[in-house]
Amino acid sequence: KNQPQPQPQQQQQLDGWMTCGQQPQQLVACAWQWGDGSLGEQRWEDWTACGWNEPEAAGSGGKRARRKRRCGQKSMGEAAAVGARQTSGGASEDSTDADSTASSPSSAASAPPPAFLGDETLAALALADSPELCGEVLARLVPEDPEKDAVLAWVLRDACELALAPSSCRVVQRLLEVVGGPGRDELARALGPRTVELYESPHGNHVLTKLVEVMPSASLRPVIEKIEQRGYLTVAKHQFGCRVLERLIEHSTEREMSRLNDGFVASAEQLCRHPYGNFVVQHLLEHGAGHRGAEIVQRLLPTIPQLATHRVASHVVQAALTYASDEGQRAIVAGLLGGGLLDVAA
Repeated sequence: KNQPQPQPQQQQQLDGWMTCGQQPQQLVACAWQWGDGSLGEQRWEDWTACGWNEPEAAGSGGKRARRKRRCGQKSMGEAAAVGARQTSGGASEDSTDADSTASSPSSAASAPPPAFLGDETLAALALADSPELCGEVLARLVPEDPEKDAVLAWVLRDACELALAPSSCRVVQRLLEVVGGPGRDELARALGPRTVELYESPHGNHVLTKLVEVMPSASLRPVIEKIEQRGYLTVAKHQFGCRVLERLIEHSTEREMSRLNDGFVASAEQLCRHPYGNFVVQHLLEHGAGHRGAEIVQRLLPTIPQLATHRVASHVVQAALTYASDEGQRAIVAGLLGGGLLDVAA
């Protein structure tokens, strides 16, 4: 009964917030952000341990809270100061965005353990259907967070399914970035057998390319083997598979990619004309071993005038003129002039 009553302009925000079912213990300050971008803050009884993320819709104003903001226990004096700042139109320190909070090492290191790890009934698969929960997890996943290994253990069993979902794929990518050593290796081993399913997914392909970028090239052999089994042409002509091959060409050695690169060279002319395969040839010209560029040029020379006038293959010819050796560039120019300069210009 001693709780300060909210001002009329704050009542709508208070009505829009959920009740967490916690027993009142002490006065705290709660802050959130509404869907229209405005900030809300209200002193209320202790609900910091509830772990909920979905506030109820406000009854009168039609606003909806976008996600839970930072909330921490405060003394009576601190809570009163927060309420005064909100009433005067100033944003309080608890209105800090969750993403910016996550970027602060000191905030992450001092934050309490996340509620989602303490809920034994909450499976990691819930991330696949909850962008709000994904946002909460992402806010905690920074290199300095002592809970990142616990988050990995929570996610690991369902990592592949989460990698295929629109929101949770970002959580798996962040784990690959911030978790190092044996933990990251374990996550890579869980994802590797699902390489084909991942590269074919509009969401999973981002996880697979992130894995290629952050893992040592020697540990990418399971991914390369799955692509070889699938067929280099099939993957190179896939809308998302070509992206994975580009990253592999960039981050793997010639020895690790030799069989795939042999296939790309042998089918260079065919891939040049393909709307996705041409990117693989261009990447091999730019990032491959020197002899690979010379081999590609030799494959393209017999039809270089026709390729130069093709709407897709012409980009490969430009890349060859940029990245080929001096000898290769002279051979391309000679092939273009010998094939009829006017025909090429047309």
